[in-house]
Amino acid sequence: MNEAVKFQMWAVQLAFSPNVNESFGALKALLLNRGYRVTGMARGRASLRPEIQERRSMGFKILIVDDHEVVRQGIRTILRARPQWEVTGEAVNGKDAIEKARSLDPDVIIMDITMPEMSGIEATREISKLKLRAAVLVFTMHESKNLATTVQEAGARGFVLKSHAARDLLDALEALLGGGTFFGEDAGKAAKSKAESGKPGLNFRLSLRLGLAS
Repeated sequence: MNEAVKFQMWAVQLAFSPNVNESFGALKALLLNRGYRVTGMARGRASLRPEIQERRSMGFKILIVDDHEVVRQGIRTILRARPQWEVTGEAVNGKDAIEKARSLDPDVIIMDITMPEMSGIEATREISKLKLRAAVLVFTMHESKNLATTVQEAGARGFVLKSHAARDLLDALEALLGGGTFFGEDAGKAAKSKAESGKPGLNFRLSLRLGLAS
């Protein structure tokens, strides 16, 4: 089962869980039990500039860009852990993302790569040219040794793999909202991460163990 399907299955189950905060706690405990490293929110956080502190006091705005509704819903579910962050809008392709970035002026754009009409990489390049304040966080199922270079060259400030969403997405957003970047702890560990996240059925088995799957 590919990582996109795993994430979508997980997102659906989590989106309809009545006790999402308890589920995240149980997921963290289970990962630690299995020997996985679960990092705290401090990783990747930069010291806040005055203008960022001012925006933080008013709340941050996030734009979600993905052509699959279930993925957008899964992201929204994860973001419930940060009620001070506002999902200011959603876009379903690259062209839509550019228009929403202009009109909504978000602080961070969570950007899928593979979408109809215009890819997330192309959209990120165009958004970078506009010199908007928004930082782009690429959110993708496509892991490769060139991923970090590709997204950086497009103008993104980080990326998160969909298979690592529960572990990394909040950390990455914290880093970007603090003025930093998020490209993983060590790009050289990509193969190891892939091997760990690729254990057959792991994500869905976690849902079953947590009682999130019917």
